[in-house]
Formats: sequence, structure tokens, C-alpha cells
Amino acid sequence: MTATSIVDPALPGSISAATTSWTIRYTQMGSAPSEPAVYASEPVRCDTATPNAAAGCVLSRFTPTLTYTHARNGELAAHVADAQASGLPGSPLHSPLTRQTDPELITKNRAVACPSSRPRPPGDECDEYPFASTNQGAFLGEGYSRRMILKEDNRQGGTELAVFYLDNRVINFDPFNVEVTAG
Repeated sequence: MTATSIVDPALPGSISAATTSWTIRYTQMGSAPSEPAVYASEPVRCDTATPNAAAGCVLSRFTPTLTYTHARNGELAAHVADAQASGLPGSPLHSPLTRQTDPELITKNRAVACPSSRPRPPGDECDEYPFASTNQGAFLGEGYSRRMILKEDNRQGGTELAVFYLDNRVINFDPFNVEVTAG
């Protein structure tokens, strides 16, 4: 069996979704063939819309989860955990976050939550949750949390979020969860 993607890698931003099905009839010498059995795949989305990535595919019904740990992400993990405990979305036990890729909207989300006029103690940066790169961010969403956290923790968390988006092919409006563990 051969499968071919209908996404053209030469067309950036291309997105397609499909399922595959197989119809199989079982036969045995001297017997009539069986009734057809139909097998279908999970819905699959293929795209060239993931920034900085080659064409690829994901299972459409799978919602990926980004994991931050207190051990690795320190103050950022504590901020996310506290924000989720206050009722903000994104936890696997709550409604997921959805990705936003429009640079203007991301900038507006960040400007509402962490305006440049807010003082930042030396060595700290302003962290916002839900992330500026989501449709639940401060400008687009219905509530947010901000906290001054260690610059290193904020940058590490941002790097992990960018890698997560890339590795899981999270594109505009795709849902995802965020969990915080002790780890």
C-alpha cells in the first residue's frame, strides 16, 4: 500500500485534511469471499503552514500537551500553575488554549498584559498567561495573569513553547494544553 500526501511542499501555507479507508474481502480456497470489511484511519491533517518546518502531518483529533516542570522552569511553572488554579484555561482538566499566529494580535496580547510602562525589577521579565501567542491572550481573551519572573525562566519557557509548536505542528487556531508537574 502507498500513501501520498495531497499537500504540495512548494506551496507554503497549504493545509489539507483526509481520512483513508480500506475495503477488504477475505477469501479462502473453496469458499465464497467474505462480506467486505471497511477500515478507516484517524483524521489526518497535512500542512506546509507550520513556520520553519517542512511539510508534515498530524492526527487531527489529538490535542498535544506542553509540560513545564517546577524543577526545570522555576518561576514560570509556578506562574502557569497559579494562573490555571485561578480558573484560566489551558490545563488538560479545563478548556484548551488555541494558537494565534498573527504577529499584530500577538503584539496586542503582549502589550495589554505586559506594557513597557510596567516596571521590571533587575533580572526579571514580565510573563503573561495565557501566552501572547494564543487566542486566549490578554487582548483577545477574557482574563489573564501577569507576573514578574526571572528572565532565565521566562526565556527558557518561551523557547520550550516555540519548540513545542514546531514539534507538534500547532498552527493557527489549533488547540493545545499546558500542564505543570514537579519533575
